[in-house]
Amino acid sequence: MYTALKAVADEKGFAVDNYGMYAADDAAQLTYVQNGILAAALLNTGAADFVVTGCGTGEGAMLALNSFP
Repeated sequence: MYTALKAVADEKGFAVDNYGMYAADDAAQLTYVQNGILAAALLNTGAADFVVTGCGTGEGAMLALNSFP
């Protein structure tokens, strides 16, 4: 999904930053809570216009990201 979204964003001239949950070796780098805090900081400071997130089921990401304004 990241590759497809990045291709469209690049085509339209938007910058893309990947703060993904997993490294190349599939070791977890950030918890859902850390991702929620990061997304809130990026959005509330204006560093990002929007955040795309997810997980295997969507439940963990939804709960963590909706916990922060």
